[in-house]
Amino acid sequence: MISLNESPMHPVRAAIFEFWWCFSIKYVFPWAMYWLLVMTVQADIEQPYGDYYIGWQIIGGIIPIVGFFVFLIPIFVNWKKESTGEFYDAFRDINGAGKVQQEPAETADQRGEVQMAELEPEQK
Repeated sequence: MISLNESPMHPVRAAIFEFWWCFSIKYVFPWAMYWLLVMTVQADIEQPYGDYYIGWQIIGGIIPIVGFFVFLIPIFVNWKKESTGEFYDAFRDINGAGKVQQEPAETADQRGEVQMAELEPEQK
């Protein structure tokens, strides 16, 4: 994990850091998130949505539900329609997309030779 670090780190320091990081991710972070969630839910139960009108909370619940249904509508509207292939045709015409390359790609050495040939003046 520490091997990607740009500056060298002493092996003991690296081991301490890795232990601290793993311990925090496995135990401290889940515990802290659990207590934050519990405290937030408790505060929402005791005093729902602060002192705001309850209608705002209802609207806040309805908006994601409506968004989910708006997401589902195109699935059921186009359920039995056959694809026209328009989407694939549009991309097939762009720079030969959709074609499989038949020739093997150039190697780095071949590209270097081509570049060197272009740089050298033509000798007659």
